[in-house]
Amino acid sequence: MIWNKLPHCDKLFEKFLSPWYPEDERPKMTRPDMYVISGYEDKTLDIDRIQYLTEEGLKDTKDIFEKMRESYQRDFQNFKEFKELNLDVIDSVDKAFGKKEVKELIKISDPKDFENGYLVTVCEFGLALGDLFVQTGKFKWLYSYPYFHSIVINPETGQGITVFDWAVKKFSSYGIDDGYKWKFLKVMEIIEDDIKTLGNKVYN
Repeated sequence: MIWNKLPHCDKLFEKFLSPWYPEDERPKMTRPDMYVISGYEDKTLDIDRIQYLTEEGLKDTKDIFEKMRESYQRDFQNFKEFKELNLDVIDSVDKAFGKKEVKELIKISDPKDFENGYLVTVCEFGLALGDLFVQTGKFKWLYSYPYFHSIVINPETGQGITVFDWAVKKFSSYGIDDGYKWKFLKVMEIIEDDIKTLGNKVYN
């Protein structure tokens, strides 16, 4: 039945995330999973230099990240006990939320509440994905406002990964069955191939 169908990621993004952007710049849809960021010119990026938030804004965003980390490190224990974040934790959360669970999460979430269950769960999952990319040593956070507009970037290739958008897609009809362990490993494979290609350009 159509009424019982899980909503598309863009509809959920517009409903739950878009309202928290500045009023004059509210995106209405999710971004691509990966893209080369503006300003990249085949040279390794200095991520610290391109952080564009004010000093206060950067501190506020990092503070939110730390609170969200404490939150996912606590909440994800319900799906798999762990001491350190790893890909199996991501996989366990991914598998715990099927269509039925996501529908229920949407149903009980008030989009006018900044701490509603859908937004918090999406952002915990997105932050954990980003942290896992950073743990590989291949990525760094590029912080933004709102905090869930932040991305992780591979400095060598300029590839940005929209981890919070990935999370919205997971909790929607668009990406519910994608398999985020596979997705993570696939991106790492692509990045490694791109790095090799860049190395060949340098040395040939």
